[in-house]
Amino acid sequence: MARGRVVWLSDRLGYVDVTPEELGSSFIYAYVVEGDRGVLVVETGPTASAELLAEALESEGYTEGVVHVVVTHIHLDHGGGAGRLARLVPTARIYVHPRGYPHLRDPSKLWRASKAALDWLADVYGEPEPVPEEQLIETGDGAEIELGGVTARVLHTPGHASHHQSVLVDIGGERILFPGDSAGFYDPGTGAVAPTTPPPFRFDAYVASLERQIMLRPHRVAYTHAGVAKHGLELLQRHAEQVRTWRRVVEEELSRGVEDPERILERLSDEDEMTRRYLESRSGRHTRLMLVLSVLGFVDELRTRGGSRAS
Repeated sequence: MARGRVVWLSDRLGYVDVTPEELGSSFIYAYVVEGDRGVLVVETGPTASAELLAEALESEGYTEGVVHVVVTHIHLDHGGGAGRLARLVPTARIYVHPRGYPHLRDPSKLWRASKAALDWLADVYGEPEPVPEEQLIETGDGAEIELGGVTARVLHTPGHASHHQSVLVDIGGERILFPGDSAGFYDPGTGAVAPTTPPPFRFDAYVASLERQIMLRPHRVAYTHAGVAKHGLELLQRHAEQVRTWRRVVEEELSRGVEDPERILERLSDEDEMTRRYLESRSGRHTRLMLVLSVLGFVDELRTRGGSRAS
């Protein structure tokens, strides 16, 4: 896999692999959408990979004009590189959910929380740098970015995080959804998805956001983790059922006195075929950590919110 360049999937859609070298490849993608009068980038990836993304954008000539960059949320693997990218590409305009805005302007609190939650993985991603205020733009729900022949619409999709947003792009009548972490991890090799639900996770909001995206009936879904699914609508629908299964299993395990997230994850792998296939295909230490954190999101949500369910 070539690093530091755009891999084109069609005339207007490509991606840059912004996975830090320590984690291998094909875990974090930043997407590039080309319009007639501008370019959209969805995600920056972490600070550690900002130079790779800047190099890729420069090689395509995009840095000579305004580069519209939407981060789905501020977590290190999605928007952590925004500050360094803004410095490397002064024409970049960084679009972020209003709740995430202050944390990109001053990421010190974000870094402390990330170190506590991710431990060694936070150091791999790298410490986020501030985004200059003149390059930072708050996005309202439904905000549109016109690129010339291509329109991108921003949708607020909380649940994974309160500051989460997704992007829907119409390219020649084909709807492509960029769900960030609102629709799970994706493994192109097996077609499996697994939940992206670390604390502080809100089940009701996550399911409502999924259902909102299902209603959009996207033709393809471009997952940050990592790859484009042609049967994206079907995967969104299956993921909605999957998170309900996860919640039921976690609730049952907690009622039996089982609190070890590793043991709960093994039970989930037995109960849910897609979880099992994802774990079998993605065996890296960072993948295991992320799925354990996803289990802990359900544990925390059930304990703190008293087991309220989405219908």
